Amino acid sequence: MFLAGITMVIIGEHPDTFSALFDPEKIKLNEIFKSDFWTFNRVMVLVGALVLTVGVILVIVGLVRAKNSEKETRFNSFCKKVLTKENGFLLPLLGAMAAVLGIVCLIVGIKAQNGEIVFNGFFSKLGDFAAMSFLALGVILALIGVATLIIGFVAHRKISTQQLVESALMVAAATVLSFIKVDLLFGGGPTLLSMLPLVIISHRYGAGWGAFTAFVYSVLQMLFGLDNVGWATNTVMAIGVILLDYILPYTAIGLSGIFGKKRSSVATGIVVTFLFRFLCHYVSGAWIWGEYMPEEFMGMTMTNPWIYSFLYNGWYMGLEIILTLIVAMSIYKQLEKYFVGSDLKTGRKLLKNG
Repeated sequence: MFLAGITMVIIGEHPDTFSALFDPEKIKLNEIFKSDFWTFNRVMVLVGALVLTVGVILVIVGLVRAKNSEKETRFNSFCKKVLTKENGFLLPLLGAMAAVLGIVCLIVGIKAQNGEIVFNGFFSKLGDFAAMSFLALGVILALIGVATLIIGFVAHRKISTQQLVESALMVAAATVLSFIKVDLLFGGGPTLLSMLPLVIISHRYGAGWGAFTAFVYSVLQMLFGLDNVGWATNTVMAIGVILLDYILPYTAIGLSGIFGKKRSSVATGIVVTFLFRFLCHYVSGAWIWGEYMPEEFMGMTMTNPWIYSFLYNGWYMGLEIILTLIVAMSIYKQLEKYFVGSDLKTGRKLLKNG
């Protein structure tokens, strides 16, 4: 199915290559469906995308079945480790990220077809097929993403109401705290501990669920900051803003819980995930926002966008790390049962015995 799907997409994108097998001009699909949309190459691309998507979905279903299988093969053992209760939510997280990226590609493809986007660089070489390429990729990613999201939740359907409510409250708290900040140009600046609620959820329920919760927060931040996407000078940079300024850096915060539940583990999780967030902003700042670099920043003359990005993102991310570390370490002892999740185990035992 993979080969069939990929072949159909390639035929749709480059029908001239296969003209020896058939003549696309003789296949008047638009006359059958009474629409200019139903051209041969578009139909082939869309059908190929669907076939490829079905193939990926079957692979995902196979992984879930292998995880639930009683046979102790190496593959089944690997699936059980990847799809454990704590790490299993990485599957719906990846699905959600793929779905969002697919929707972005679809928007780009539609705008390109309407003449609202002019491609440059590599994509300009694709000519008329550039827009169709984004549409095909968008369909594939969106369908795979939604299917993976659903399958991931079905495989781990034991999600308590308390878990959902707490996560929603923490996302809400993080969002509110993100508005209490020292606002810099283009939206950067230190916030009032906006990442701490995401850190707590990650250590309380595990890195998988923490990353999924943080992803939801990243999508909200992206929606609030959509104006920043408009500053990108081309399509690739617009996708870069979405990924490097929102999706990747904030989702990474939710992985803090992967280091454990001890006090030192919480500190390590904060430092590592916050540094990854800084790295994302640093690359974005030099690559995308460097074009808008001021002549002077922090009393220094700016000539290099990488130095500018380091200074711009470094000072407020450094401050954010320090403040979050201090507060997290200060409240850990009083809130240890919430970080560790021991109150959840007690609650389950009471329900079971009651």
